[in-house]
Amino acid sequence: MELLQQVVADGVRLLGPDHPEVLLSRNSLASAYLQAARTEEAAELLEQRVADSERLLGPDHRISLLARANLVGAYREGHWAAEALGLQEQVVSDSDRLLGADHPSTLTARNNLARLYQMAGRTQEALILQEQVLSDIESLLGNGHPSTLLARANLAESYRQADRFEEAIGLLEQVVPARERVLGADHVDTVIARGCLAGAYAQVRRTEESIVLLESVVPDCERLFGVDRPRPRHRPLRLGRLLPTVGPHRQGARPDGARGSGLRPVASR
Repeated sequence: MELLQQVVADGVRLLGPDHPEVLLSRNSLASAYLQAARTEEAAELLEQRVADSERLLGPDHRISLLARANLVGAYREGHWAAEALGLQEQVVSDSDRLLGADHPSTLTARNNLARLYQMAGRTQEALILQEQVLSDIESLLGNGHPSTLLARANLAESYRQADRFEEAIGLLEQVVPARERVLGADHVDTVIARGCLAGAYAQVRRTEESIVLLESVVPDCERLFGVDRPRPRHRPLRLGRLLPTVGPHRQGARPDGARGSGLRPVASR
């Protein structure tokens, strides 16, 4: 941390505050602050990053858009829900306008907005958005693509949180065998999906089916995560892990256009 702080200070002194290398080092320092749970310092740096990008490149530049998405992540980690939600709504609008509704980054932004709606207790808005994201990804990539399975699993978890257990079970019963086929039975996401399905079965008193699944999930979790670590509950998996690999972006270009910028979307952590 101290080394990164010194790099930023030296860069400002030798190159000036607007030099690209200085902007990059500030972004790296903000990421380090987030990892160390120093969210106020991270948010302050990322707010300056947004202001600098918009001033130097314009608000519609791809790096400015990515900087705003990164700032959402800091707001979320700092539990500044109103700020995170308002800025993420802007990111979705900007992505839709600048990149197109079917662009991987736009779909990821909409999924992240749905998660924030869920966290804010705006369950119905979250579900509507996730249902639309799933529909769009299915149309774009097909039913068996890993990103489709990811969106389906996220929607299933939202259904569970809304006590819509039968709908959650219907989706998870699709996700589990598909992940076993695509990712393998021992993949961590496959194991988590089986655990989610076991939990959903238990919630509707399908006890025997729940027990059968848990008898495989528990040893799998112990093998993957260790005996002494708490077994993972379903985490809202990030579409951004997979979506940048699809379509014309397979050729190595990042879907947000940030190749070569050195930036990393900390909002997707």
